[in-house]
Amino acid sequence: MTFLRIVFVCLMVAGQLVPGGRALARGTQSGWEELRARAVGGDGEAQIALGMRYAGGVGVVRDDVEAVRWFRGAANQGYAVAQSLLGDAYATGRGVRVNPAEAVRWRRRAADQGHAEAQLNLGAMYAEGQAVERDDGQAVRLWLSAAEQGHASAQFNLGVMYATGRGVPQDDAEVVRWFGLSAAQSNAQAQLNLGVLYATGRGVSQNDIEAYKWFSLAVERSAGEERVGGETYRDAVAARMTTDDLAEARRRAAAWESGILLPSPGAR
Repeated sequence: MTFLRIVFVCLMVAGQLVPGGRALARGTQSGWEELRARAVGGDGEAQIALGMRYAGGVGVVRDDVEAVRWFRGAANQGYAVAQSLLGDAYATGRGVRVNPAEAVRWRRRAADQGHAEAQLNLGAMYAEGQAVERDDGQAVRLWLSAAEQGHASAQFNLGVMYATGRGVPQDDAEVVRWFGLSAAQSNAQAQLNLGVLYATGRGVSQNDIEAYKWFSLAVERSAGEERVGGETYRDAVAARMTTDDLAEARRRAAAWESGILLPSPGAR
């Protein structure tokens, strides 16, 4: 049994949040007019919020070009969220032509301010050699910063690097640590690979109950080929388990879903 579909995670645009600031009225003409007036007046947070509305088609017809215009205004004022979003736009070609060099430039500006999403995505560019010379050490540094902020995808990617010995010495204990932290935040890829660790006894004491639990949790959060792969691994482990162990594994999975913390075997 080997790791299934270990890939570097890179997140784009969706899910980024505007920090702090005044509450913005939603769904009203007066709220829209106030937001736009603030944005036109140079309020960076309002520019980000307005750009997000255009990007998502919230209360307005989706317009990626207009979204980029407002993101750029805030990015030029130094807002890390806007810089990250502008970098994503250049990476994906939403509202602008694809330009990897510009994606690197804006993501780096946001990453230098400690923006976890930008660090995640810039790290992926270094790991894959996109518009920059491949540098696994730099990818690890960026992902470590994001992972220490609690970013689940960065934690998973860091686990991959320790598993493969890229940019860091291979270290199974660190693999278990970072996959575990990511899995605890419901990252399906981390849950799947944590199941592999328990199924094979890599970095932890071999434990089919824990393996089945993590495979089951991953399956519930996966689709397509990843779901099929998870089901295959889960069923392979189930075939060698006793009825009592299988029932315990299912109980642990249900307890985890319910937020009930049960003791798990520790790393070796």
